[in-house]
Amino acid sequence: MAPRPSLHQSLYNALQSVPTDKANPRTFELLTLSTKPFRTYTLFPHALDPTVSIMRTDYLIMLAEKFRDYRPNSTPPSDLTVPVFALEASLYTISTTSAQLLYVSKIDTTGLAPTPAPAGRLTIAFLSHFLEYPPKSTHSLRIHIFARAAREGQYLFPASAENRPNGTGDGAKFAPKNSLAAPQDPATSPLNSKLPAGKRILDDQQLVKWWHRILSQLVTELPQVSEFKKSLELFYILPGFDYQESLQVLPVSSEFKSLWNYGHPYHKIPPPFAPAQENSTNLDVDRQRGWLLSELIPAFNDDPKARFLHSIGNCSTNPSGEPGDWDDAITERSPASLESDRNRERTKINQVSPEEFWDRMGGRQECCDGRLSAFFVVCSSISYFTSTSFNSRSKNPPSHLSSVQEDLQITSSSCSISAKPTSHTDSNKVQKHLVGVPRNVWVSLWSKIHNKDYSSLEASAAGYSVWIEDVRSSINSAILEEKQKRKRKLEEKRSQLEPDERAVSSEPDHKNPTQPAEPKRESWGSFEDCYSVVFVDNALKVPLDPYHHSDLLEAGSNSGKRPQVHVLQPRKKTKS
Repeated sequence: MAPRPSLHQSLYNALQSVPTDKANPRTFELLTLSTKPFRTYTLFPHALDPTVSIMRTDYLIMLAEKFRDYRPNSTPPSDLTVPVFALEASLYTISTTSAQLLYVSKIDTTGLAPTPAPAGRLTIAFLSHFLEYPPKSTHSLRIHIFARAAREGQYLFPASAENRPNGTGDGAKFAPKNSLAAPQDPATSPLNSKLPAGKRILDDQQLVKWWHRILSQLVTELPQVSEFKKSLELFYILPGFDYQESLQVLPVSSEFKSLWNYGHPYHKIPPPFAPAQENSTNLDVDRQRGWLLSELIPAFNDDPKARFLHSIGNCSTNPSGEPGDWDDAITERSPASLESDRNRERTKINQVSPEEFWDRMGGRQECCDGRLSAFFVVCSSISYFTSTSFNSRSKNPPSHLSSVQEDLQITSSSCSISAKPTSHTDSNKVQKHLVGVPRNVWVSLWSKIHNKDYSSLEASAAGYSVWIEDVRSSINSAILEEKQKRKRKLEEKRSQLEPDERAVSSEPDHKNPTQPAEPKRESWGSFEDCYSVVFVDNALKVPLDPYHHSDLLEAGSNSGKRPQVHVLQPRKKTKS
């Protein structure tokens, strides 16, 4: 059984199909940075059983592009590599039910490169990976998105909003005149120009439409969609709008209308704490008994739902993601005090039904301040994703994907990733090991890359160059730490053996089944397993989908005013 690709490989394969002009190939640098799984208490802090282990993994996808310096005062012109796109997300795993929740919190672009970043393509590839290649132990996955346009026009890249039309950033100052007003027609303009494309910032309605289309394309591009319709459920709700009103601001095309349910999902899908149901009858019985709001609504970081739950319960801790939330309270307060507050707050929260929660959500300031917002949820039962469906995609790929792969030419890469997509499989083995770093290291790296001036081409290039070396050093340190940890465990096992067995185990006899085997070198992973230089020389002559290829503001779930430079503070160490 072939091993499944890593997340980095899935993103790498998506980059291979980026359309380019034959005379202007593109060179990307792709980094997939993740944390080691760590326990969190903030997702469902008022669940009936707060001792249930919930593990969280944070992801930061960074895409940079190399191109010729377009500033007129750069003599002689040199090549620069600057960030062009980033995505931040968190994956939560509930151990008792093997349910996973994926939350995409932020997406952003810089607008500094000559060609718009492939934001839509990478976003679909990121989400698709978790749907197509779930661990065998996972029985359900829910993808959560909160779409709300930022007033500043930026989240992950400070000062990048200055690269929009009439801005003061390099992405605007050196852009062709009138090129930022509307996307260029690929039939009359080359895909790659020497001057910057600038940052195209989507307004509130455009951003909601963008996410709706991205998620629709995500589902339609999955293998054998018709067989998954009973498994995949898509929900969206615009707080403060009924369905007919929502169509005025978010018309749904006939192509995608059958995919979506308007409204919240919590009257149809069970809490992630509920065990997998063998049939719909058991599910209906549980639904009639009533599901508790405290186990239905997840509280993500910097999430308006989390702040509303905090308000309903009059909670003593701060909302998820803020200093003083449950992850901090666990280390700072006594268990008795926490449990007393938890019981009191849980009672208040569970007095509100899901319908009342969403009715009142439309009146929250974050959802009624004049900017359109939307919540999206994609629910999947992994049992429908069988090895048969995986393998069928490689046998019968969609025609447009097939043409992309046939015309694709990859001439260089920093790691040995095949140019052809890997066959789908339900194997738990991964081809390349994605090395995770400790949470505090991830936070430090996050802060360093987000405290730069992304209106300046020179500052962005210099900051990225230093940052990528910091990432390399951090990952190598994480690998060394893991090696030492496993070595200590190996020595402990040997020390527990009887003297005769210890003597035998010290002999280099690989056939001895009692000898703990040293892991192979490739099992450790390496920096090259999460970092690639991707050279794309793809002479496709196809119309560009503006939703798939246009530069965008950001599609995150944050709201409210943010400073341009935001430093994420490391958390205190959680008690084990």
